[in-house]
Amino acid sequence: GTLFLSAWVQAIPAFSLLLLFLVIPGFVNLLFLRISPRWSLLLSPAWSIAIYGVSGVIFGSLALPWNLWSVIAFTVGTWVFSALLGAVVGKRVTDRHHPEPWSRSSYLLLATGALIAFFVLVVPVMALSGPEAINRNLDPMYHYNGARAVQIGENASMLGGMAGLYG
Repeated sequence: GTLFLSAWVQAIPAFSLLLLFLVIPGFVNLLFLRISPRWSLLLSPAWSIAIYGVSGVIFGSLALPWNLWSVIAFTVGTWVFSALLGAVVGKRVTDRHHPEPWSRSSYLLLATGALIAFFVLVVPVMALSGPEAINRNLDPMYHYNGARAVQIGENASMLGGMAGLYG
């Protein structure tokens, strides 16, 4: 009942912060590259993850620490580079079939997709578990340990950042 729901309500601030880290870096970068706001929003999670991945490899190769401040500095650097590149090369890229601003049907489609995804992907997890529950399956444990190894070693490189897990 209410205990189940209150545990998830308490997790909303942390989840919202994670969503911001997933969306904002890529969104800003793509806007600076003069990509339309719609495409920037849709592509921003993948672009943000690419920023984090590339920064991990570069910092690992240069033996520089990968932490919150270095990632923020790298991200701001990508924004500056994208702004310069967008100013020099860019003309605004838009979707010919749906000119800006978004049409009413675009918003309805986005909201419907988000609602369906929530009920198909999120509600079953919420019903079966709580945010404080530790998942004891092998895959999540591997990733918990990997995240901790990156945090301790300050190396998020895909080319060896988790080498400490292998002995």
